[in-house]
Amino acid sequence: MTKSGYRGMDIGEYGQPGSNGLTLDKQGRLAINQHGNRRVVRMEKNGQLTVLADRYEGKRLNSPNDLVYKSDGALYFTDPPFGLPKFFDDPRKELPYSGVFRVAPDGKQVQLLTTDLRGPNGLAFSPGEKYFYVDDWDPEKKIIMRYEVKSDGALSNGKVFFDMTVAEGEDALDGMKIDQKGNLYVSGPGGLWIISPEGKHLGTIVGPSIRTILLGGMMTGRPFICACKDGLIPYSAEYSRNTSFVASDFAVGIRDCVIVWRWVMKMFSGFAPAFLLFAATTLQAELPTKKVLTLGMAKRLVAAAEAEAKKRGATVVIAVVDDGGQLILLERLDDTQVASVEVAIGKARTAAIFRRPSKVFEDQVKNGRVAALALPGATPLQGGIPITVEAR
Repeated sequence: MTKSGYRGMDIGEYGQPGSNGLTLDKQGRLAINQHGNRRVVRMEKNGQLTVLADRYEGKRLNSPNDLVYKSDGALYFTDPPFGLPKFFDDPRKELPYSGVFRVAPDGKQVQLLTTDLRGPNGLAFSPGEKYFYVDDWDPEKKIIMRYEVKSDGALSNGKVFFDMTVAEGEDALDGMKIDQKGNLYVSGPGGLWIISPEGKHLGTIVGPSIRTILLGGMMTGRPFICACKDGLIPYSAEYSRNTSFVASDFAVGIRDCVIVWRWVMKMFSGFAPAFLLFAATTLQAELPTKKVLTLGMAKRLVAAAEAEAKKRGATVVIAVVDDGGQLILLERLDDTQVASVEVAIGKARTAAIFRRPSKVFEDQVKNGRVAALALPGATPLQGGIPITVEAR
C-alpha cells in the first residue's frame, strides 16, 4: 500500500505526512489514520477508500494518530496535531483542542469523548471493555488516563491511572497495547513499560528507541513486534515477567519499517507465531543490499552523454532510468524531434529490465528472430546501455 498520506503541493513542510495508526475491523478491512490528510479512512475489499471521519462540527480534524475498535464495531481514535507542520501553533489547525473521538458502528456519527489531554496518543480497551486507556504525548505530563466505558460507548470518570513524568528519558508516551490479563504495554521513557491492571510498574523492555506501533500477540500470549526508530523487533510475551530485557540483539536492520499488508493480515488472523519469530530473525540475513542510482549520479551521466552528443553533432534525447525501468532524469537537446522522447525512455528501460544493451534485441530482429518484437517492455533499437556496478 503506497501514497496513504498527504500529497498536497506544500508536502515539503510536513514532517509526518503519511499514515499513522492502522487496525482491522471484524471483516478484515483496514482502518487508517491518515496523519497528513487529517482524516480516518477505511480500505474496502475492492481497494476503495471510505472516509469515516474528517471533520467535527464542521471543523477539520487535527491529524488522527492512533485507533482501536470496540467489539460493537465503534471506532475510537486520538487526534493530536502532530501531523501538522507546526503542531499546536500551526495556522491550519481548526479545532481548539486535541480530542479522543468515537465513530459509531454505522459510521454515521462522530462523537467527541474527551479533551482532557494535550496530546492524546496510544489507546486500548481492557479485556471485557470495562475500561478505556489513553496516554498523553506531552513531555511535561507523561500520564495514562483510565476511563469507565458507558453502555452507549461514551467515557466517564476519567482518572490518572499511571504517571511517569519524573521517569528518566526524553520520550513522551506513544503506542499502547494490552494483553489478555489486562497488562498495559506502553512505549515511554527508556523503553516499553509494562503496567499491571492495578497500576503497578512490572518492568521495562529496553530496546533501540522503541517508538510507536505494537503488533500481534498481545491478547493471546504469543510473540509480538515493536516498531522502533531503527527497525522491527520481535518479543515474546514471556519477557513481561522480567524487570528489564535488553533486546538490541534482536533488531532487524530496516531503516524504514514497512509492514507488508499480506503479512499483517496473517498476523491478525492467528497465523502461527513461529512464522513471526522466523521472519524477524532471518530478515537481516536474507535482505540483500545494493547500489542505487541517485539523482546526482543521473545528472553526471546526462552531462557526459550530452558532451559526447555535442562532440558528434548529434541531436538526441538522453533518458536515465532505475533498475526497475522507472524514469529518473530526461534531457532533450535543442532541435531534437519530439518522437525521440518515448523512444529514448523505451531504450533505457529495455537495457535496465533485461540487463543487456537494447542493441541485442535489434540484432535478433535483423537476424530473423522476430519473436523479440513481442517481448513485454522491450524496445529493440540500438542505444540503451545498462549500468553495472559490482556485477549488478
